[in-house]
Amino acid sequence: MFLDCMYIICCNFYRKREADMFKISGLILLVAVFMLNFLLLAILGSGFKWTIDDIYNYRLYIVTGFVALVGFIFYIRYFHITSYDEVNNKFYKLNITIRNRYYIAALCYIILSILSTIGYAIYRGGAINGWWSMGINLHH
Repeated sequence: MFLDCMYIICCNFYRKREADMFKISGLILLVAVFMLNFLLLAILGSGFKWTIDDIYNYRLYIVTGFVALVGFIFYIRYFHITSYDEVNNKFYKLNITIRNRYYIAALCYIILSILSTIGYAIYRGGAINGWWSMGINLHH
């Protein structure tokens, strides 16, 4: 139900802007949230030696494959097995307290996924490029 709630939130984000395409845009946003999570894990784990061949060298292919697989699974789930309307009706049949808990948790998860990945990427880029050295050149 948590994943369905995330899908509803992502679709509703686009519902007023794109009356005809909001289901597809919502699916793309949902896949992007999971991509950002996987990307953050890949960035955080990039300093570790995973295997002899070092998976780090293949990170672009791994992230692309993960996004394609998740996107395909979600597409099958939300466009062939069930639909937005079915998921939405099922969600709104829940008790309002439970529905609000799912909604708040899913919304926080989506926002934190986006902000944590972008924030860490900015921090990491600044640390590498010397933005945080306060004007002191530590490389000499």
